[in-house]
Amino acid sequence: MAVEVGDMTYGQAQLIDQQSLDIVPVTVGEEWTVHNISIPYGYACELYHTDGTNTIKVSTLTNSLLSYSFHCNASSYYTIKNVSGYTIYVSYDGVVSQV
Repeated sequence: MAVEVGDMTYGQAQLIDQQSLDIVPVTVGEEWTVHNISIPYGYACELYHTDGTNTIKVSTLTNSLLSYSFHCNASSYYTIKNVSGYTIYVSYDGVVSQV
């Protein structure tokens, strides 16, 4: 089934300490608006914005980000890095805004 504008996008991963999860569409030309980034309360993660070469640390998180609007495509996206010292699950969800 083809991806359409308005479809939900979602990802979840188990991250060991210092491991990262990219929030990036795999299809060139596809864009996402990510609304929620979920991490376990009290565990630390870092949020980065990147173009794949240049990386900007946006925030250190110890709780989830809910009801935001992070825009992602293949050349401008976000990365969640686990810096908690533990293995944790993280996830994100949003909508496809362009195909």
